[in-house]
Amino acid sequence: KIWRVVAFVIVAGSIVWGFSVLGSPHTQRLLKYDEQKINDLMNINSQVTMHYELKGFLPTALSDLISLNNYSFMPVDQQTGKAYEYKLLGQSARAYELCAEFNKASNDKGNQTTAMKYPYGDVSWTHGSGRYCFERAVDTNMYPKSAR
Repeated sequence: KIWRVVAFVIVAGSIVWGFSVLGSPHTQRLLKYDEQKINDLMNINSQVTMHYELKGFLPTALSDLISLNNYSFMPVDQQTGKAYEYKLLGQSARAYELCAEFNKASNDKGNQTTAMKYPYGDVSWTHGSGRYCFERAVDTNMYPKSAR
């Protein structure tokens, strides 16, 4: 009989420990949504850069990328179904921002998405919770305009 109690305590303790380390299934689901959003924004960022390389200017809207890459649609936030935000910044004609709505801050309790574990270059995809915008600019030394 004592072994049943010991086994129950071990199992219950393991479950509590698992939730404390990993978070609840709901929290994990929210983090997965955030990870997908970062992956989508990284993809869009690459497409914006490609547009600049091929055409010599940034797209005025994300819909401009569809015809460039023969995509039938742009990625949308899988959690809300809304399109990601894109806006040109300033007069430089090479700066823009990408925005999304995040569930959790990427540094909340040490949680990080794949994009932040494996960043490319010195681009950070660290974000706060709620609506967050990433300011980006095309590096004209790294991505020169194509000869047209």
